[in-house]
Amino acid sequence: MSASDMLILSYISSYGLPILSLLGLILILMKNFKKVKRKLFTKFLTKFEQSYGEAMKIHKEALFAPLDKLESLDWKLRNEGLIRVLEIGVRTGPHQDLNQGSEEQCPRPAACSNTLLSQETRLSMMVRSKFRALIRCIEGENLKYYPRNSRVTLVDKNVYLQSYLEANSSRISHLKVERFIVSHGDDLRGVPSNSVDVVVATLVLCSAANVGAVLREIRRVLAPGGKYYFMEHVHERSPTFLRTVQLLLSASGLWPAVFDGCHLDRDAARSIERASFKDLSYKYVSVEDSRVPLLNLMKSHLIGSATK
Repeated sequence: MSASDMLILSYISSYGLPILSLLGLILILMKNFKKVKRKLFTKFLTKFEQSYGEAMKIHKEALFAPLDKLESLDWKLRNEGLIRVLEIGVRTGPHQDLNQGSEEQCPRPAACSNTLLSQETRLSMMVRSKFRALIRCIEGENLKYYPRNSRVTLVDKNVYLQSYLEANSSRISHLKVERFIVSHGDDLRGVPSNSVDVVVATLVLCSAANVGAVLREIRRVLAPGGKYYFMEHVHERSPTFLRTVQLLLSASGLWPAVFDGCHLDRDAARSIERASFKDLSYKYVSVEDSRVPLLNLMKSHLIGSATK
């Protein structure tokens, strides 16, 4: 046996078994990725949603406080003491039953027409829907902050969210939900232009397929003088190690793949500044919790409002 053959055998005996074991583990994980992902998410997000909700409560109270004194730009609503609010990406809070609404969150309105789907496709859609429901829970409920005189239009890609809200109507009994639209934030064609007093979008731009299109739609549906309230996690502003990690996790596609399209490297302030709003006002806040280390990867938040 030649020296080269001996060298090859030596490498195989030393590294062959570990490499084969690693490949086998990867194949097993890939085969069971959705199950593993679901279990990890459930455990992680239970702690995450509690910590995040506690950390953001005071900021959300301050953000939505001006709604109590807002007057509608529509004279009919104003005479009745009402305002019209549109929320994109409805936040239902941490009590959502993840076993309900378990099929697919519509990728586009047309895709949710009466289409017969295979059992395999429906199962895949069900799994994705539950993960998206989990992600929705981490942000906490927005609806409870709206004043009693609100007439609300809700826009969300989850086709089952309307049924959930109807089943849990006591939680939002102080509001009147006028419409529920199954769509994404970049497609509000069901909402007339210049028709809304307030648009609320929290943790929306981080996962938007087209941030510019979302902001254009927000501006279109707002009445002149209408308000856009936002709360978005953003990348670190200084060139720190954390910012490098955020860039790598987003550019590699790893974080978006696990967290339903969410990106850690987006600059929401710059995007909003380019969207031709006026009276733009915002601040940065930092959210950290040693109990949930992953929360520190998205600790920087942009909170504010803008006027059309």
